Amino acid sequence: MKSKNILYPLLGTMAILSIPFVAKVSWDMSDYVTASILLFATGLLLVVVINNIRNQKKKIIVSGIIIALTVYVWAELAVGIFTSLGS
Repeated sequence: MKSKNILYPLLGTMAILSIPFVAKVSWDMSDYVTASILLFATGLLLVVVINNIRNQKKKIIVSGIIIALTVYVWAELAVGIFTSLGS
């Protein structure tokens, strides 16, 4: 894997996590670590999908599924939509 392929998810993760940091959201270190792992892993998965799937339609579908799962996990950890993980 090229270093550029790792750089983009890393920069994206840092950019997204800078928002709650600058906004002074009351997160502790474990919240930032969990969010950074989730976002970085999602970014890496998207890079793998974009680089390895040739069919544009399949690429869009798989990317959408990855993003939907990330949003679900994020919401589940935040407020516990279907379970009591966030409570």
